[in-house]
Amino acid sequence: MDIQKLIQVIADAFGGKKQNGDTSSLLGQVLTTAREAQEDGGDELPAKVSPQGGGLIGYYGLTDWWLSTFTEEERSKIQAVRPTLVVGDNEDIIIPERSYPGSTTGWLENRLSSLAIEFIGSKEMDIAARLLAKAEEAGGAKLLDRHFAYQGMAQAYYRHRNDDPEALNLAIDACEKQIHLGPEAAKVFLAEDSEDYFPAHHGFQQLAIIREREKDYVEAIRLCKEAMAQGWGGEWEKRIARCENRLAKLE
Repeated sequence: MDIQKLIQVIADAFGGKKQNGDTSSLLGQVLTTAREAQEDGGDELPAKVSPQGGGLIGYYGLTDWWLSTFTEEERSKIQAVRPTLVVGDNEDIIIPERSYPGSTTGWLENRLSSLAIEFIGSKEMDIAARLLAKAEEAGGAKLLDRHFAYQGMAQAYYRHRNDDPEALNLAIDACEKQIHLGPEAAKVFLAEDSEDYFPAHHGFQQLAIIREREKDYVEAIRLCKEAMAQGWGGEWEKRIARCENRLAKLE
């Protein structure tokens, strides 16, 4: 569209030519220019789409990744679960970011991790793995958001331990990642709760259960003691006593 030409004609209409009194001919010039602009492609969409559209994929410029990483069938599955990934104006990101710059840092990691957990739940492990890989690459999530994401992964994988050969190892990996965050997560919980309340720690608890069932009582005891030392809630003493008794019987 020849915008500059159209603007110049309009400017002339309200400038020196206005004094001639022939406003009808000037109006004709404006209309002619507008018609020519439309014939030249005025109805076409801009070549560069605004990142505000197209859901999270459009907002974060991930269209190439989206198209190259997933098949058409997989994209349809993902869209059915989370339409806002590819559709929407992203106002839930734009508005808070405009008011509090930096407040949506980690948004992409959180959203992709949450979506991946849903696909773990439905046993679409391969799709989940690709979503999690992109979430990790994106990064930026707050520590507690990541703490709970690992918890969600561990829980989702563990539910499939008997029907998927990789699920148990993936659950263990998620537990270990959450445990790795333990000391820093404990500090954040302590800073945010004036009553010094510490919730249970799923990673420590689940991995201790796994090791106890594997009869690795030494490791189960170590995990319980580490969780206690960090202040996490749980029946750690009870499990320690049980594992010590069973360990004694093996000696």
